[in-house]
Amino acid sequence: MTSHAPIQILGDAALIAYFQGNSSNGSALNPFIIDGFLVDASSAVHGIEIQDTTLHVLIRNNTIRNARNPAHSSQLPSGIMLKNVTGVSIQDNTIEQNYLGISVTQSSSIVVTSNALVNNSLIGVGLNFSAYITLRNNDFFNCGLHVLGTLEDCVSLQIDDSNTINGGGRLYYFTSLKGTSIHALPHGSEVFLINCTDVTVSGLDTSFSSVGIMVLYSTRCIIQDNMITDQNYHCIVIAGSRDCTIRRNVLAGSYYALGALLCEGCRFEENVVTGAIFDGMVILSCNNTVVVKNSFRGNTEYGIKVVTSTSVEIRGNEVRESEMGIASAWDNDHVDISKNSIINCSQYGIVVDFSSNVTIRSNTVQYCDHALRIYQIAGDAMVYLNNFLNSTSGHVDLLMLSTVSWNTTMWGNYWDDHASIIPGSQQTERGTWVMPYILGTGEVNVTDNHALVSPNRLPNASATIMGNRITSGKPCTIVFTGDVGDAPAIITCYFGDGTSATMNQQQVLHVFQSAGEYTVTIVITDKHGEQDVVLLVVIVDRDPLVDGLPLLISISLAVVASMILVVRIKKRGSPGPRS
Repeated sequence: MTSHAPIQILGDAALIAYFQGNSSNGSALNPFIIDGFLVDASSAVHGIEIQDTTLHVLIRNNTIRNARNPAHSSQLPSGIMLKNVTGVSIQDNTIEQNYLGISVTQSSSIVVTSNALVNNSLIGVGLNFSAYITLRNNDFFNCGLHVLGTLEDCVSLQIDDSNTINGGGRLYYFTSLKGTSIHALPHGSEVFLINCTDVTVSGLDTSFSSVGIMVLYSTRCIIQDNMITDQNYHCIVIAGSRDCTIRRNVLAGSYYALGALLCEGCRFEENVVTGAIFDGMVILSCNNTVVVKNSFRGNTEYGIKVVTSTSVEIRGNEVRESEMGIASAWDNDHVDISKNSIINCSQYGIVVDFSSNVTIRSNTVQYCDHALRIYQIAGDAMVYLNNFLNSTSGHVDLLMLSTVSWNTTMWGNYWDDHASIIPGSQQTERGTWVMPYILGTGEVNVTDNHALVSPNRLPNASATIMGNRITSGKPCTIVFTGDVGDAPAIITCYFGDGTSATMNQQQVLHVFQSAGEYTVTIVITDKHGEQDVVLLVVIVDRDPLVDGLPLLISISLAVVASMILVVRIKKRGSPGPRS
């Protein structure tokens, strides 16, 4: 193998000039060949760069390494970089220790076969807005595939599971699947769903590639119960998709653990996201997104970041140990940040910048440098029923050009320094301070007219049914076992049979008149109007005594009828001795 300087070819004329004197002519049967070189790209952006060509090129039997220095260009350094080209084959190369191994952008009719892609720090093969690309029999080690493009681009790609990842895993590229379940693929695999509907992916255990799971242009897919760790780029990415659910996954150690782009109606729940180098979750240009009951821990920059999105609900999450906890970061509309626990963020617990119609409600923010930062809100922001505790440098920072309401007509927030800032204030009967909480230094201007005396304690609904068996026609006891929150609270039980009742003494008796399956809904509402809901599925059996009575009557009638019939037969067919 011959050492060779990095190669740059821009256009067909440059390609022909580079191979001047070579017997090749760039046709499909006689391509230009780059063969047998050792290319060290540490002094350039890319190892081999080809742009704007239409002639055929074969790149084979080379070793290309060390394209890792982005300082030379705004482009991401790549071992092989193809842009706006057709008819290139990349075969039997070792492409190692680059930032990107192979980058293909705005190109078509490219064949990538039998290459070793080793320790490329971000992506092994990146396909960007390219069509009719073939990937076959490639071996990825500590890197993998990343795809970005239109639906037509992504569907046209020819990628099969002959590509391996870290020896035992496979590259699975599924297109246009419908109504199927993909479970427990080989350890270390990457999974791509393209234009799929009603597909579930579960039980995947994978690490040390580029992306664990990508969902593109798909509908009603479910990604659940997977463990995805130590990815170079993302653990899970979903883009251009609708009504998908990402739940109960464990995601750890990546640049960005969880990403959503251009999605509609997607839901993220009960995931555990830790150790991202940048952000735990990024929501970009999405609509009607729900992020609920997830745990984000130790993600370096943001726990959750929302950008240019509409109608986003971030509720009931635990976010801790990031620089910033939850951020509506840029040009968002109608963002609801509620009932989250945000702890130990080194800068801000909640950030709202350049957004409109934001509600910040019933969160507990504690042990952060600042609990809250609001900057240039375009529409009104509502901030109420939050607990702001133990902020190192003050609860609120930088409220420039913003219109913020710090209370409703009855309830404000709990500020743990109220007594020191407003000494001697009296309390109202409903548990608020008579004197408002006021901060008015520098850019900060806070007036909370109904600041809470005690921290807002959220209700937590849970319940159980007494007894081992529920039978129709007999009373059963439903017992509330949760936390009522701030009393007085109302607990309402909807039995699923068209009736309801208010729980007294946190329990209620009910008689289900008919056997069957019922969904019992228990709603608790505390004095602030905060609610929580729990559902119980109740199986009601038939009462054997009641249900057995018709059978007993039927048997009795049958016996009586038989006796009458026998008597009649005897009278007619068995004459007495006198006859």
